[in-house]
Amino acid sequence: MPKTIEAHKYHGYGNDFLIVWDGQVHADEHSEFSRAICRRHWGVGADGCVFLSPLKSNRYLYRIYNHDGSRAGFSGNGGRCACAFLHHFRLADREEILLETQSGDKRFLLLEAERPAWTYRCWLGEPDFAPDSIPFRPQSKESMGLERIVDHPLDVGDQTVRITALFMGNPQCQLLVKELPSDDTFRRLGAMLERHPAFPDRTNLGFVQVEGRHRLKLRIWERGVGPTQSSGTGSAASAVAAIVNGKADSPVEVHTESGLQQVEWSPGNPVVLTGQCRYVARIEYCWEPS
Repeated sequence: MPKTIEAHKYHGYGNDFLIVWDGQVHADEHSEFSRAICRRHWGVGADGCVFLSPLKSNRYLYRIYNHDGSRAGFSGNGGRCACAFLHHFRLADREEILLETQSGDKRFLLLEAERPAWTYRCWLGEPDFAPDSIPFRPQSKESMGLERIVDHPLDVGDQTVRITALFMGNPQCQLLVKELPSDDTFRRLGAMLERHPAFPDRTNLGFVQVEGRHRLKLRIWERGVGPTQSSGTGSAASAVAAIVNGKADSPVEVHTESGLQQVEWSPGNPVVLTGQCRYVARIEYCWEPS
């Protein structure tokens, strides 16, 4: 029996999400629903789907699924879009919102609201470099016993790349490069690294070009999605990777093809991400569960 589900579409610099409010889709159906509604051409189309439920005192349960229906722990842009939805429709009455995510609590502070755009500052927590946390599975004797994976050689097909891996609410693998890769190289390495045996839960990818101590250019391949125009956690991870490799200093402007986000971080402190999101549309989606 078809169901009509109300969703609202927002994007953070072209990284687009569908927000679904409490009670419309059963938790057991989140994956199937996300895969259907996010499908380009056949569904509405988006990089991911976020399900929100109220808890207490401006605290909300946040569950996010990728374009392919796989569960994600967190998304910086997706979290920002979720908060914009809550403020947009007056479901939150304070400037500060706490999202309870699979990757821990994330705090968002509204800095500016000029519909259809909202700007937030978000505390993402501390980056975790422990291989078990990412998770990262050693592929060589040189990888065994490492406390963190920083500027580490990894064989990919017939070449070796140097990676910095960390957990930033989701698995991240960052490659510091002299120049951003060509389309062919980007797609080939993105697909291979996302599903590399070193990453048993797959990983998100960032190709990072350092343009200055406070400026990076970033090209992103997201786990379960593929090429994306932007990523909040990816931007944060790229800045952290550049800092731990001695190539950049906080604060860092991270530029993608669709805009910039600011990242602040020093070791032992949470990563702070500042950026914008925009409202796109209200949708009544006709869903036919299998």
